[in-house]
Amino acid sequence: MSSIQLKNITKKYEDKVIIENLNFTIKEESFTVLLGPSGCGKSTTLRMIAGLEEITSGEILIDGKDVSKLQSSKRGISMVFQSYALFPHLNVKENILFGLKVRKVSKQTQEKRLKKVVKLVGLEGLLENKPSQLSGGQKQRVALARAFVAKNKICLMDEPLSNLDAKLRNEMRIEIKKLQQQLKMTVLYVTHDQTEAMSMADHIILLNKGEIEQQGTPQELYENVASTFVGKFIGTPPMNIIKVKIEGTKIFIDDQEFKSTYSNRISNKTNFFGIRPEDIFFVKEKEGIEAKVIFQDYHGSDTILGIQTLKNDLEKPILVRSDKKNNYQMGDRVWVNWHESKINFFDSFGERREILS
Repeated sequence: MSSIQLKNITKKYEDKVIIENLNFTIKEESFTVLLGPSGCGKSTTLRMIAGLEEITSGEILIDGKDVSKLQSSKRGISMVFQSYALFPHLNVKENILFGLKVRKVSKQTQEKRLKKVVKLVGLEGLLENKPSQLSGGQKQRVALARAFVAKNKICLMDEPLSNLDAKLRNEMRIEIKKLQQQLKMTVLYVTHDQTEAMSMADHIILLNKGEIEQQGTPQELYENVASTFVGKFIGTPPMNIIKVKIEGTKIFIDDQEFKSTYSNRISNKTNFFGIRPEDIFFVKEKEGIEAKVIFQDYHGSDTILGIQTLKNDLEKPILVRSDKKNNYQMGDRVWVNWHESKINFFDSFGERREILS
């Protein structure tokens, strides 16, 4: 068993509250990602679970047992850090086996585990090298091997790929996920990179200012956003959050009315309209909202167009994911519409999504 449960966890530094009444459960053998912007409390949460930070109040349970007061070394947890945390004077083999030697595991067992883990992470032929002789990706593989060789069923990872280049990050994402499934480990992974979270996680916990904004599968967070914060944080490019004006059953964007079957059901609290760039499409003249093209962002497989309404009262341009073959140029006047089922309405208090029956 290797489940983790946090009950009413609060963390304060003097009078400053970092985490307040945090509650969540991580299932056995799952890959869970703690996601959020810098300063939201995700690394602090990870360190409290690891026993590297004391909690102010609440309980941390591992397999139903309260470990809140246990030393880090007695919690049965491995950890992979952003900085690799390798000993520069030890070679690869010695770095991997360091924890086993401290725990006085027999040499026979050490060699057996070493052989298996080195093959798993692809470090054959590098065991005698010092960290200074390794690339960033190789150093991270050593850190992973050291975590895996301990055979703990829980592994905590604190932004382990942030020091790698984009190509290597993509390769390591695939490797880490594959290793987690092979070893049937419970992984809690911290990142601010929503691409990492969406591609790796079984379950995402999105934090905002020390509280859970939303949690669920990557698909749930993408398709059923709970707030404007989630919409703006999840997605590349993010969801368009557009201020709207409600007059009776009429809905206006920048003084242009748009038709919606939801007009009779939304409340006067509605203040924002959300739509993903890929759910917006170009239509014939006067069959949608009129705007003009103000920039193009060519991605190869597609192009992101930035459009602005003619009155130019919107805080940000509306982003549209367009076919790479589109012929629109800067300054062109266009008309856009969207798939009705993809519309999100958000209230003005807390900017939470309104559930329309």
